[in-house]
Amino acid sequence: MQTATAPDRERLLATLHRLLEIPAADLKTALTHAANAVADALRADKVDAFLYDETRDSLVALGTSTQPLSNLQKKLGLDVLPLSNGGRVVYVYKTGKTLRTGNLLDDAEELRGVKEGLRIGSKIGVPLDVDGQRRGMMMIASLEPSCPWCAKPPGYWRCPSTRASSKSPLRSSSQAILAGSASA
Repeated sequence: MQTATAPDRERLLATLHRLLEIPAADLKTALTHAANAVADALRADKVDAFLYDETRDSLVALGTSTQPLSNLQKKLGLDVLPLSNGGRVVYVYKTGKTLRTGNLLDDAEELRGVKEGLRIGSKIGVPLDVDGQRRGMMMIASLEPSCPWCAKPPGYWRCPSTRASSKSPLRSSSQAILAGSASA
């Protein structure tokens, strides 16, 4: 794994502290705070925490960073992604594989709306598993092609936060939503 520089370590440590301070009373609010913390740390243009909604057979961006690109995503209806439509968010969710691309506009598997509507250049996606069960995925996006964090090795992105346990404060306060009703 690549060694982080001192400023990177400080920024990442500050992000970890922000994540640990997130109140867990409301899952949507907690995920939005987490998305904002990740977006700030990575200087990303958008971060989404998609959770699977069984009633719609879709991934729903329940937690999104509060940035202009996130607002555009909602306006275009790209915050609810039916599994049947495919795309890279669905790929990460279904396969459990980390996705890194610095050339999303040329990716034949990405949804047309994401490429043409949002004009995302780089993307990283990681699965979100709770107690060994896939619950969703987190997508980090940049308008820049080949952004710096896309160069990180795949293991860099597979961290303990993507494999939450039942002891997680977010899980204990929001068990019903994580059990499949992401539409709350």
